[in-house]
Amino acid sequence: KQFRGVAFVDCADAASFEIAKKMHKTTLMDRRINVRPTRTKDELASIVKGTQEKVRQKIRRYLDEREAKESEEKEKGDRPDKSKKRKGRDEQVNKNNSQEDKKKPISNDENDTSEHDSKKKKKPK
Repeated sequence: KQFRGVAFVDCADAASFEIAKKMHKTTLMDRRINVRPTRTKDELASIVKGTQEKVRQKIRRYLDEREAKESEEKEKGDRPDKSKKRKGRDEQVNKNNSQEDKKKPISNDENDTSEHDSKKKKKPK
């Protein structure tokens, strides 16, 4: 977008200013205009300070609500996220164990020294 310009207008009296304020956000010569009073540096600083305080209050409120919710969940013993992770981890462990079991050779040979028969004593020939 190209900058479309700015204009400052001094009003002769309060009545003229009230008429001008009614034109705020209207169209003048095919352009939308904003009409507002100018602010001193002190007034602008005050506005900024007030806005910052409102933001701080909203953040405090959010953090307080979140903390209250977390302590409420902790008191109930509800840990849905951890239980879901634990369940998923347990399923993965079980899956890996069953795959390893399938890989182990099963033999009826008496001389077989595979892992599952290592505890059996070998019979002499």
